[in-house]
This record gives sequence, C-alpha cells and structure tokens, in this order.
Amino acid sequence: MSLGSAAAAMGWDESKLSRIENAKARLRPQDVQPLLKVYGVEAVEVVEPLEGLAKDAGKQGWWQPYGDVVANGYKDYLTLESDAEWAVRESLSRSVVARWCEVWAESAGPSCGVCWGWRGE
Repeated sequence: MSLGSAAAAMGWDESKLSRIENAKARLRPQDVQPLLKVYGVEAVEVVEPLEGLAKDAGKQGWWQPYGDVVANGYKDYLTLESDAEWAVRESLSRSVVARWCEVWAESAGPSCGVCWGWRGE
C-alpha cells in the first residue's frame, strides 16, 4: 500500500503519515487500531500491545535527566531495554514481541543491534 493510499484512508495528509513513519511525530494511541486496520491487521493480540506502546511513547525513562552524560547510542539501547522490560512485565506473547521487533528492525535496519540480535540475525 502506498503512503498516499494509507494517508487517504485515515483522512490524513501524506506528510502526517510520513512524519509518523519516520519517527518525527508520534502516533496517538487512538489512531493505532484504525491505522492497523488500514494495513489489514486486526488481531487483538497485535493491536492491544501496540496501543500500549503508543500510550507509553512519551514516557520519560529514568536515564533521560542524565542526557548530558549518556551517549546517544546508549540512550537508544536504554529505550529498547525499557520497552523490552515492559513487554515482559505485560506478558506479551513471543509472536507479538517478534512482530514489534520486525517493525522496529525494518525502520532501523541493521543499526538496531538489539532487535536484530534478538531475532537471531
């Protein structure tokens, strides 16, 4: 599906969806389910955890006040670790975590050592 088609289905400008896809804007929790439906994903076991991630997207991690002394690459690692901890705490199924990692790895590419390593690649 093209960016234009997905944006039109959501009633958005292409620029809005592009900013979301490129992590320049957050996806609001109430937009997760409708957007996933546009992409053909309606399984509750996928939708609900991703809604939870969207709710927590603006949450500050314990390390963020120390941003001046934590290296940028390490901040990314801490963020991923925090999200992984949340996933375990919420007892997400391995398939949902794997799908989240696939989505993350597709956007981050091989630079995302945590997800690529977790998936055994």
